[in-house]
Amino acid sequence: MSAAELAIADKVEALRGALVDGEPCPVCGSEAHPYAHQDERLHAVFDLLRGQVAERRAGVQRNLSEQATRRAQVESSGERLTSLDAGAHRPGGRPG
Repeated sequence: MSAAELAIADKVEALRGALVDGEPCPVCGSEAHPYAHQDERLHAVFDLLRGQVAERRAGVQRNLSEQATRRAQVESSGERLTSLDAGAHRPGGRPG
């Protein structure tokens, strides 16, 4: 989760904590505050999603690393084939 997302989440939690039943919300003006109290289930879901995002980002990084390795192998193999092909066309037909 980005720093901006964390900052916003913290501010939302602080606003929720400041709500008083019967008094207007500083954001929307409503006097009803159905989400004023912490909901542990929502926090659990949020934590689960945050973990899944972290796992996916790590998977993307592993994939990018694997792609770079494969690209380097293909390039190296291409250079080797070019070298062997050039050697095969020399007089005598031998690489080298």
